[in-house]
Amino acid sequence: MRISFRSLLAAILFCLAATATAAERPRFGFAVICDDPALAQVLRAGIEARFHAARVDIADKLPTAKLFVYANRDSGDRKNPEGVSIAIAHVSNMPTAVLALSYVKRQDGMPEEIRAMLGEEGFLQHLNVAHMDTPSDTQVNEVLDKLVSTFLSKYPAQ
Repeated sequence: MRISFRSLLAAILFCLAATATAAERPRFGFAVICDDPALAQVLRAGIEARFHAARVDIADKLPTAKLFVYANRDSGDRKNPEGVSIAIAHVSNMPTAVLALSYVKRQDGMPEEIRAMLGEEGFLQHLNVAHMDTPSDTQVNEVLDKLVSTFLSKYPAQ
């Protein structure tokens, strides 16, 4: 059982490390959290379209990095209740995967903390905010272009 677990862990870690170093399409994940379902769908579709245009794979499991977009309508704002505040976060678990892979290569016992970290989203790499006065097509496209291009620039294809 121990050998099969070690082999399985090595295969998973190899896949993680390979996405960061191979000359294949990068694998990214993303999540949109929004209090407005219609706006959430527009943001999801826009991010997905930009990822496909950039020729990257979208994966929920073992992505090289993940983009989080939190959008909230400013409904309680007296000056502009139509506005939208956006928080953008980039996370990556590649540092943990690389560290874990070193334990597997040495056939050394991996600390429980490292194993636990492998199941997490990763380390915060980038945090930013944006605001739209109105979620018009023009403003949504501008925000999506900027946030996706910034995300992709952090993880260039090898």
